[in-house]
Amino acid sequence: MPSSKITVTLEAIERIKARAALMPEKEATQRELSARAAVALVKKEVALLQQRGYTIENIAEFLAGEGLSLPAPTLRTYLQQANKAGAAKRAKAKPTPPAPRPPRVNNPEKPVKATEKATFTPKPDSDDI
Repeated sequence: MPSSKITVTLEAIERIKARAALMPEKEATQRELSARAAVALVKKEVALLQQRGYTIENIAEFLAGEGLSLPAPTLRTYLQQANKAGAAKRAKAKPTPPAPRPPRVNNPEKPVKATEKATFTPKPDSDDI
């Protein structure tokens, strides 16, 4: 069975690089987004529609009519993911300071002992290994 390896010449790579550098930037409004990214951008509007009584199914139908066609369960999943990502960004942006520690106080009932000199006697090596 012959191998279906894709090959390209270095000349073609150089031509691609040169032409890519000359291509103009695409207008932001004309860039295509993934459905997941699009849902993340309209999540506030979707939440507003839900507050107005629309179901996820109603909102999925509305979005399909506007060019963003995806099933209601997928919309629900993407919204949950977008909300988690937003919450994670907010949590990362505002770290909560650690709780202050209470000051250390010596217990008057337990007197602090001066450190006694400890002794240590090593045992001879054994052949138990």
